[in-house]
Amino acid sequence: MPRSSEPGLLEVLHRVFVRTPAWLGPLLAVAVFVSLRHLAPLLPRLDGTIPVGEMLALILPGIAWAAAALVLVIWVLAEVTKLRQRRLLDRQQGLDTIRALTWRQFEQLVAEAYRRWGYRVELVDRPAGDGGVDVVLRNDRGRWLVQCKHYKARRVGVRPVRELLGVVTSEGAAAGIVVTAGSFTPDAQAFARDNAIELVDGTKLADLVEEARQPADKPAPMPDESAPPPTAPSPASPTTASPTHANPAAPGAIAAAVSSTSRP
Repeated sequence: MPRSSEPGLLEVLHRVFVRTPAWLGPLLAVAVFVSLRHLAPLLPRLDGTIPVGEMLALILPGIAWAAAALVLVIWVLAEVTKLRQRRLLDRQQGLDTIRALTWRQFEQLVAEAYRRWGYRVELVDRPAGDGGVDVVLRNDRGRWLVQCKHYKARRVGVRPVRELLGVVTSEGAAAGIVVTAGSFTPDAQAFARDNAIELVDGTKLADLVEEARQPADKPAPMPDESAPPPTAPSPASPTTASPTHANPAAPGAIAAAVSSTSRP
């Protein structure tokens, strides 16, 4: 999938706000204002022919309000992005509406679904050749790399599954997840069963999205402390899930069992 070039500072800040709690933006804006308005004048004068310290002490306080306002604008845009992603998931009515999404909306939907399950989610936006990783999931148990294949009818073959395994191994991630709106070939399924890769087809994804839309009053699937290391997992299946909730598409299903930790 096409990716943008290296992001600038403002874009990086926007991505940080998208991934973090809402209170961070205002707090950072206050910190920027205080630093420029009250701390900048305390900069020592640097040695040399040009008094750089004095110049900064004169300039920075004058732009304190503008800098803080810029941070708040980026924060507001990030909050709008998060609101759109929440609404995107809430609008889904099944596999047909999922398949009607654009490839970017599909990635955002996958990210939002896992976010509601309590994972810290990062939407990857890198130049082409990033190894096919579209979403990174994190919690206190580890990190999962997710590849999104927005195929509406086509089956995903073994090649992208094998490529993702290489990235998982090289980056030391817990495991990988391939998500598609279509299905997987038998070769892909066989390869995933023998390696640290979870496959989420269209049916599983529709279930995951539907369950994520429900009130957060049910246990979220999490890895069992006694489960085998995620580098050599057993294949996930509904029989390995908590008896109160079976969610084979969640990263916790990579391990052979899940515990009954409440979903945030």
